[in-house]
Amino acid sequence: MSTLTRVVGVFVCGLFCGAGIATVLFPFLSKRSARTIFQEEIRSSPRLRSECLAGKTVVAIEEIGANRLLLGTAGEGLWQFDPSAHKAKRVIDDLGRPTVGAITCILRGNEFTFAATFEGQEYWLKPNAVVAGPVAYAPYYACDGTSEEEYVVALWRGLAFWSARERQTPWFALRFKPALLETGITSVVFTGKNELAWSRADGGVFRGRLNEEKVVQCETLPSLPAGVNSLAWLATGRKLFATHLDRSFELDGGAWRPIPGRGNYPLKVVSCKHVVGQGCWVVSGGALGVLRSDGSTEWLFDDFPFIPVVAYADPRSGRIFVGTVGAGLVSFPMGPTGQTDADEK
Repeated sequence: MSTLTRVVGVFVCGLFCGAGIATVLFPFLSKRSARTIFQEEIRSSPRLRSECLAGKTVVAIEEIGANRLLLGTAGEGLWQFDPSAHKAKRVIDDLGRPTVGAITCILRGNEFTFAATFEGQEYWLKPNAVVAGPVAYAPYYACDGTSEEEYVVALWRGLAFWSARERQTPWFALRFKPALLETGITSVVFTGKNELAWSRADGGVFRGRLNEEKVVQCETLPSLPAGVNSLAWLATGRKLFATHLDRSFELDGGAWRPIPGRGNYPLKVVSCKHVVGQGCWVVSGGALGVLRSDGSTEWLFDDFPFIPVVAYADPRSGRIFVGTVGAGLVSFPMGPTGQTDADEK
């Protein structure tokens, strides 16, 4: 074998070995580089600060008492976060690391209870205790609560209701009139005392009132294409929003009206809780804003280097916390009057 042949053979072998090593390491390198890019972007911004869970996706934020937040993640379970210490710890290790769909809390002084949905199984949790969901049906990822110690959880085959006033059997399944409207439920939201709105997988949207016999008297609203993800209710102005895929609509009279976003990006209503002033959190592309009851949108942060998912305004710390895709929990400052520093300029 000539020297040239041996050199060519070694070169070709090296190419294959290098390609194999790159194939194995590429997912890890690309993941690390994406996380590094996010961290560099955050460090380079004078307003952004990385709080916790860098490299993870935070999909839900809820308050669980003075200076404590509950974070729901994709594939990493539930975490408790202390904004003053900038530290997060996992809630109840034996739950594993499921994807959190929705969380809602009821506060009683320094104690809290909350309902959460994890990968098709619902749990009702108290400090240091876990109780399985009320029925055997696997809930879809939706739940809501009120200040009167009540929860409602959307199940694929109905709605389950929990009330602190029902001491013997706090969980009970709601009955529907007509009964055909109780299947395929994907989202639910309180719209007033004993009033609910919910959506189905086929695009149907409904509203109802709960009577003393735990029966929901149903009213059919205009429908949307199949695949309604979530509903949101803005008490100021009594506005109902529905999100289909990544675009949100407002119920305007007898029809759903699409809400315009920024540029060519669709607008998505995230939540109407823990907002700066009165309104709903909205995202459009890499921007985060508040949709007011008069229909105007106030953009608080124009260009995140990542996708914002959910937000929470905390007057105690003077910051707005934002759950993101891949960058964990980040924050930026609010102004002294509850407005953001962007509003003051």
